[in-house]
Amino acid sequence: RQWHAHLSEQDAEVIEHGVTLAATVCIRALRDGLASGFAANLPMVGEPDNKPTLYLPEDGEAREEKLLAAFARLKILRAQDFVAMLGDLKVYSGLDLLVLSCYDSEGIQNAIGELRRSGNQVTFQLFDGGGL
Repeated sequence: RQWHAHLSEQDAEVIEHGVTLAATVCIRALRDGLASGFAANLPMVGEPDNKPTLYLPEDGEAREEKLLAAFARLKILRAQDFVAMLGDLKVYSGLDLLVLSCYDSEGIQNAIGELRRSGNQVTFQLFDGGGL
């Protein structure tokens, strides 16, 4: 069900909660002096529905406003298969990644392994509609 664009109301609520968690983590990282960015298996308003969102880590005074604006523009619509989206990130290395997901699978764990083999530090965190 993860790759279908059409979401139930419950799925949409869980995803919205995940977006809130991700935004909170990004802003806290920035306020602690770290570079911050995010990838989401959600398109942005004005972008094709099958295009996931990617903001590579940056820091700076204007970064918080830029990230919050980007989070606000996310459409609650699955852009592509989550495992494929994770796989697209393996072209990057040297990143500290936190993967937030409301489910786990062998495919997700394999994609995380590929990200690690590409030279990234990856933490995987499951959450549900109520929190981590």
